Amino acid sequence: MNTVIAAALRLIRESHQDDEVFIIEFKSEAELVQDFTKNVDEIEDALQDLVAHGQTALLDAVYLAVEHAQKHGKHRRKAVVLITDGEERDSYYTEKQVMEALRESDAQVYIIGFTQGLDMDRYNIFKGTGKRRIGRREKRARNLLEELAQVSGGRVFYPENLSELDPIAQTIARELRTQYIVGYYPTNAQRDGTWRSVRVDINPDEKGNKRIARTRSGYYATASPDAKKPR
Repeated sequence: MNTVIAAALRLIRESHQDDEVFIIEFKSEAELVQDFTKNVDEIEDALQDLVAHGQTALLDAVYLAVEHAQKHGKHRRKAVVLITDGEERDSYYTEKQVMEALRESDAQVYIIGFTQGLDMDRYNIFKGTGKRRIGRREKRARNLLEELAQVSGGRVFYPENLSELDPIAQTIARELRTQYIVGYYPTNAQRDGTWRSVRVDINPDEKGNKRIARTRSGYYATASPDAKKPR
């Protein structure tokens, strides 16, 4: 839990003074422990009160966070920063429901995944190399985290130690502050409320270095009043 608090504090200190933050704690269930606030002292107090206990209802936490951000967030740009070991247990909402909620929202999910502790029995299995093997539990956790980030246009980080938290926090804060809006005219002009997949490609820079656009995987088209709800 100290690692989680340390990661969260670094993110708070990198945020803009006008940013509003809320905190959700998830154990056997997800709970809002601090509503939207700009007050850093309130945020730090809420973080210090977090306690590690019970199961990890990860999917419930993401669902609740996205819902809360959409309903109560005052700013146009919204992000959920998930700090977790990636193991999902005991959630009420299914993975399908959470992914659907992400597609319908404007929130990006950035994740700091401390997944390396899930398969400690396999740690440093490649003796003499300093490398470790990713076991079955960690692989399953990473697959879930990467899907959450990909669907929402966010990103996943896997720090190996606390020294990596500062640059990760700086990267997340920088990406949230330096984003662009891209518009286009769809070839499908139907206002039917269906899902439209989107991919953005960027030309290499002047030195030929590859550029990557990190975007949402798509959006739901605006539905006309008489459009049938897609199944």
